[in-house]
Amino acid sequence: MFLDGETEDDKARTIRDIKNSFPSYINGLSAWCSSDFVTTKVMAVYKYVLRKSVIADLQKSGVLLPDEDGFLSDRKKIQGARIEKAFVRFRVYERNVHQEETAVWLDKETQQAFIKYYLSTAQNKDLCYFTGNIELSAKTNPVKIRGEWDTKASLISSNDDQRQKYRL
Repeated sequence: MFLDGETEDDKARTIRDIKNSFPSYINGLSAWCSSDFVTTKVMAVYKYVLRKSVIADLQKSGVLLPDEDGFLSDRKKIQGARIEKAFVRFRVYERNVHQEETAVWLDKETQQAFIKYYLSTAQNKDLCYFTGNIELSAKTNPVKIRGEWDTKASLISSNDDQRQKYRL
C-alpha cells in the first residue's frame, strides 16, 4: 500500500502515520456515535470503518489498483488527484426508507447533527476578535484540514499598501 518511488523510510513513516491516525479517527467517530446527535448514516459509516476493510474494498472495486508487487501505485489518478490527496466519501442506502440524499457529505441532517454534536462538546469560550463578543473558541486552527498541502487557511487575511500581511 505504498506509492511508487517511496524509500523504506518513507514506507515505515507511512505505516506509522496510518497506525497513529486511525485510533484518533475512530475515537472521534465513536464519540459522535455515542452522543444524542448520531444519525443512521454516521452509524453505518462508523460500523463499516471499524471493519478496517476500506482500502481492501477500494482495491476490490478497482478504485485503487496495486502494482505487480501488491503495493498501491500512484500511476492511476483518482478524479485527477494523486492517491494521497484523494478523499473517501460514503453513500449510505437505507432499506425501506425514502432518502432525499444518500451522499453522507451532502446530507443536511448529518450536517446539522454534526453541528449540534460539536457545539455540545465545545466548552471553551473566549473573546472573538472579529465580533468583540465572548464566543465558543475553536479547538484548533483550521490548517491542513484536507491534507498536508492545505497550509494557507486563515479566517481573515489582508494586505496593506506596503504588502504587509495580516492574518488571524
